[in-house]
Parts: sequence; C-alpha cells; structure tokens
Amino acid sequence: MSTHAAIKQTAALTAAFILFLLAARAQQPAPVPALDVTTDKARYAPQETAIITLTVEGATAQKNTEACLTLESLGKTVACQCNAHLTLRAGKNELSLRLQPPPNDFQGYRLHAQLRQAHHELLAEGFSALDVSSNWAKFPRYGYIANYDASTPAVEWIRELNRYHINGLLFYDVQNKHHMPVPPEPALPAQWPDVAGRTVNRDVVLSLLAQAKERHMTTMVYNASYAAYQNAFTDGSGVQLQWATWPSATTERSAANVKSLLLPTGTGWRGWSTPALLYMNQSDTRWQSYLFAQMNRLFAMLPFDGWHIDSFGDAEAWNYEGKKIDFVAGFPDFVNAAHQTLQRPVVLNTVSGAGQEGMANSAAEFVYSELWLPDHPTYRSILQSADSIHRANPNKAIVFAAYMQNGAAEKLTHEGKHAAFNLPGRLITDAAIFASGASHIELGDGDRMLSRPYFPDDQVLTLTPQDRVTLRDYYDFLVAYENNLRDKAEPADTPVEIGQAPASVDAHPGSIWTIARKKDADIILHLINLTSVKDSSWRNDGDNIAIPLSFHQLRIRVIASELANAGWASPDVDHGAWHKLPLCKIGTNTWEIVLPELRVWSMVILSPNNHK
Repeated sequence: MSTHAAIKQTAALTAAFILFLLAARAQQPAPVPALDVTTDKARYAPQETAIITLTVEGATAQKNTEACLTLESLGKTVACQCNAHLTLRAGKNELSLRLQPPPNDFQGYRLHAQLRQAHHELLAEGFSALDVSSNWAKFPRYGYIANYDASTPAVEWIRELNRYHINGLLFYDVQNKHHMPVPPEPALPAQWPDVAGRTVNRDVVLSLLAQAKERHMTTMVYNASYAAYQNAFTDGSGVQLQWATWPSATTERSAANVKSLLLPTGTGWRGWSTPALLYMNQSDTRWQSYLFAQMNRLFAMLPFDGWHIDSFGDAEAWNYEGKKIDFVAGFPDFVNAAHQTLQRPVVLNTVSGAGQEGMANSAAEFVYSELWLPDHPTYRSILQSADSIHRANPNKAIVFAAYMQNGAAEKLTHEGKHAAFNLPGRLITDAAIFASGASHIELGDGDRMLSRPYFPDDQVLTLTPQDRVTLRDYYDFLVAYENNLRDKAEPADTPVEIGQAPASVDAHPGSIWTIARKKDADIILHLINLTSVKDSSWRNDGDNIAIPLSFHQLRIRVIASELANAGWASPDVDHGAWHKLPLCKIGTNTWEIVLPELRVWSMVILSPNNHK
C-alpha cells in the first residue's frame, strides 16, 4: 500500500471512530436537571402536613407535567403524593406541593421528588429529608445565630439553615450583660451592646425569632451560669460580693480579687464592654434566685424558648466563706433548678466533656459537649465521648461542639486573610460524629460554619457553593436515618473483616474505620474512609486532608448469628438512597456482603428480620 493510500485509510478509520463515539454519546440519556427540594419546616408534629417546594432552573416549557413526592424509610415507600397536569414555563419554576407523612412520632424519612412528562419521561429530580418529631430534643440538629445588627438578613439566614433541617438555634451573645441579660429600662430599647461592644438590634432579634418559630426551630438564648461583668457590684443591678468566688481559700475577699476570666486583648479584638467576667457561685441559692429572675425578665421581653447555659471550663473556686466549690459537680443541680424555676428548655455546655455524664441524667434537653484538645484529640475520642454519654443514659441525645481547623482559623484571623474550608476533613469529622450517635453544632448565620469558639469569628474560613450542596446530603442523611443513627443505637462487639484494605476499630490513619452498633436485633456497621488522613486529629489544623480514594466492591465479613437481610446507604452515593445487599453465609456464624462503594462514609444494616 502506498503512503498516500495508508494516510487515506487511517483518516477514514479515524472519521468512522469519531462517528461511532458521537452516535454512542447521542444514545446516552442527557443528565437530568436537579430539583432543589426544600421543606417548609425543620421538623413536623405528628399529623402535620408538610409543604414541599420544588425549584428547577433552566426548564423548557412543558404542559401536562406531573410532580411526585415519595417518602422512604429504609427504601420502602411510606407515603406518596402526585400532582398532575402542571405547566412548566421556560426558565425558573417553583412548585409547592402538600405531603402528609405517616403519623408516627420521632421518625425520619428520605424525601424523593420527581418531575415527569405525561408519558413518564423524567424531567428533573431532587432529594431532601423530613423529620416527624413532636419535640426537638429527641433528634437535635443545633445551629447558631451570632450577629444582630440592622443589616442582618433574618429571613434569608433562617431559610438557609432550614435547608439543613436545623431544628434548634443557639442565639450566641445576644444578651446585654451576663448578670443583666436585658437592659434595666421598663421597655426593651431599640438596641443594646453585647459583651464585645457590638450592637444588638431589637427588631432584628425579634424577626429572627419569628422566622425560626415558623420553621419549628427551638430558640435558645445564650448566658453563662456564673458570669458577671466587672462592675456588677456597683452598677445598680443588686449583685452582691458575697455571691462571688475567689481563686483560693485565703485570697482577700474583695471585689478586686474575685476569680475572673480575663477577656483577650490585642490585634483583631473589638473593645470589650467589660475587661473581665467575674466567676459567681452558681451553687449559691441567692445568686441562682437573682439570675433566674433576670432570665425570666428576658423571656418576658424576648420570646425565646429556652436557655443555653455556658460554662468556661474552670473546675473549682472558693466561696465567700472559704469553702471549695466544684463547678462541674454543681452543674446538674444548677440545670435542674433552672428548669424547675423557669419551666423552659435548658442546655448546658460541658467544656472538654467535663460533667457530661451528669448532664445525661439531668433536666437538660440533651448533652452539649464542647470537645477540646488535649482531652479529645482524635477521631476515636469522639466515639469514646459519645459512648460514655450513652452508657450514662441511652435516652439522652448528644450535640458536640467541635471547632474544625481552629488553629488555621486563628492564623488567618491574625493575618487578615480568608480561605475555604477543607471539605474532606469536615466530612470525615461529621461522619465520625453522626456515626457515634450525635450531631454537630457547626452551621449558622445562614451559610457560615464554625471554626472558632467565639462564634462571631466564623468568617475567615468559608464554604464554597459546592461544599454546601455536599453538606446538605449529609444533613439529609442525618434526618433520613435518624432512627438508625441516634435512636438508642448502642455500641456492639461485632467482629468485622474487610478485604482489599486495612481496617481498624481505633480510627488509625490510612485505614477503613469500622464502628459497630446495634439497635434491637439489627447490626449497624459504619465504615469511614481514613485512607487519606495523615494523622488521627479530627481538627485538621494542617488543612491537609485529601479527598479519599473510593473503594468499590469491598468484601466484608461479619461474625453474627442468623441474618436474613442486608442493605446499605451513604450520604456520598445516590443522595443517601437505600440499597439492598446480597447476604451470603460462608461458615458457622460467618456472613459476607459486598459493599458496592465507599467514598467517605457508608452505613450497612444487617437484620435477622425478613421484613426489612
């Protein structure tokens, strides 16, 4: 063959191959546009009708469109509602549909929405979740608000938090003074300063409260159990020196020597309204009576639902008479007294987990535990903290405050810089917290996310738009499978072996971390992909966690008695859809399943019941 003929033949073959690829591509279905699916409330009372909004961008004009909503529990349809003969106009469309969930209380569901043409061609689909709970304390999903100036977009912020099903809000530093949480005037003024000298706008606070109430979000006002401004003894409030504490039994009992928390100074800090917060004796009934009356006055002026009680982590002090005070040991009595006196929900922050077991058996709505180094440095320590609370009281829910990339955020703050969060690190920590049977206070002020313990400093590390989409899948998963993740799921001693990858029960870097739980007769396995993790620190101050490589067709062996069904779901795959798994018995009490995919976190449920 001549060179010219060979070139012509090669060109012809190339053209034919291109035509083949084009034809194959033409046969593939076009990507289905995504529906943005939102619920009108963060949670629903039993028998309450949900209003679901479907938003689709870039639609073509369509007549005779059908919109269908399906509620699922472990893959089974429990409710379905379809609206036919709808008309889509070109561009953006918003459709509102009503859906009646089953009446069962304290139940989570996955929500699947579809738009179809009359001849059943799928036009768009999207996903969300729905929580039917008469009280938020069973499955708390706590968020925060930390800014209250006149520019605060109340409607937008609450709407955005509702997308993540946040059903409780901590209003951080909304109070006037710690010992005088609303100003002393007979009527609430238009504004007042907070502890950092920032302006709190009354109408903004009232608007945030009204918006949160419409969404069934429980609103909690922040204040400490034992804090007073430095001028508390002279500002006319009525606070007495005898109610204070001192750093030793022999310290002179004067106002100048009261045990104090000095507020930080230097670059980046605003001018504080007080240079220090005095430690009062939270166990002194006189201080309690005074502070509870002040809180009652706040509730009469601002319609908060309850009180989020803070503590600062100090374990001890000495009272006016020289007797030692154990702050941590006194937390349950203080919480119980506050709840009984105010007749409102109360939550108390156990710093570094100190006193969390006592909170588990108190009147607190749930255990709120702030995780700090060096007490809780690792992924494994998160699980250990949750397990200790579950042992103390399996009926008490858990919320962890865990400030991701705190060290990096501090550095950026001092440098005056901004950066994006490391998403893989956040997802792995959220997976560890959720799989432990807890939730994570991290989302607030619309679409911001915590990295610092002083909540207004939540602005140096930010989420990208795609990060927010991914996190919505995680929060949908937290709701859809809340009964498997949190509803009395307890630790289980179930041996697990994984082929193709190293496994660990201690969250070793470079491994697949397996967490075994049980609920009733079911075995629940969580697999968290730590293969891209360089060390076991959940805080990820080094900002160096890469997206882990996915595993496919993972062979998992489990030692268990008789099993009848297996299934799996992941917030990383198919928007949390439930999938059945073949279950193979390969020996006495030995079973094997093949997990199709593990990206960051997958959950497997093994059941002896045929109905699942």
